Amino acid sequence: MKMELLSPSALKISTLTLAIAAASLSTTTVMAVECQFTDENGNTTNLGAISNGDTALACGMMAEAGGTNSTVAVGDLALALENSATAVGGQSFASGLGSSAIG
Repeated sequence: MKMELLSPSALKISTLTLAIAAASLSTTTVMAVECQFTDENGNTTNLGAISNGDTALACGMMAEAGGTNSTVAVGDLALALENSATAVGGQSFASGLGSSAIG
């Protein structure tokens, strides 16, 4: 039986996911971490991003990082709902403990 290894592009995406997760760990704040955006009128908004605690990062319109322990959701409607979950890309959905989704 032949075992397939990750393709170079999948490896690059995995590396990007780890880099984003590591970047969220380097933040030492008391509040939840959310990206701030500016709308067409110059008003600051988080576009509905929701994060849970100071170890979760939600960045994007309606992105949700619902877990803790380095949970990351980046992209429009990206959902990372369990602890240590990572969702990167529009409408990506990581629902299991420690899961990753690239959309």
